Amino acid sequence: MRTTRLVTLLLPVMLLAGGCSDQDPPAEDAGSAAAPSTSASASPTASATPSAEAISADDVPAGTVAATYPGPAGGSTVRLQALPLEVRGELATLTVLWTPTFPGASATQKISLYEMNSKQPVYASLVDTENLKRHNVVKDSSGIDLSTEEVGTGSVFGSPVASRYTFAAPADGVTSVDAYVGSFPPLADVPVKR
Repeated sequence: MRTTRLVTLLLPVMLLAGGCSDQDPPAEDAGSAAAPSTSASASPTASATPSAEAISADDVPAGTVAATYPGPAGGSTVRLQALPLEVRGELATLTVLWTPTFPGASATQKISLYEMNSKQPVYASLVDTENLKRHNVVKDSSGIDLSTEEVGTGSVFGSPVASRYTFAAPADGVTSVDAYVGSFPPLADVPVKR
């Protein structure tokens, strides 16, 4: 019974979490790392979680935690925006918006999440700093992470794209978590929405 309920909950998430699209040539690779610039983003007009397609800045809800990091290519940046963690029952979904700015990229050249993450796999985890627990992405019955596929999912210069990661829900009473996404420093104090 519990397995059936879990599969019933996870199947829609698995179908929505996978990004499918053509792959473009990789963006130029170079070194990265440095301190991010952070800010909180809010838009009182937003109400729904954006789809995995490119979205506008008007779709970013209140409580979003954002930071801009140096990108892998010289002069490039990657802006990450973690939307409030959506808890539904025993699961929680983290939506992260990625916005690449890669000098020299054409207006139609898609830059994948993998490329924005210095051509490294995009792992995600949550840290509950109140209870000192780390939550890893939930896996399906085949052992595959319930998260957006990073190689085929991407966006063009200056346009955000959404990725999603599914976790076991944090304990009742937890009001915020730190989100670790890819090789970037954590996005601290992401609100938990129940």
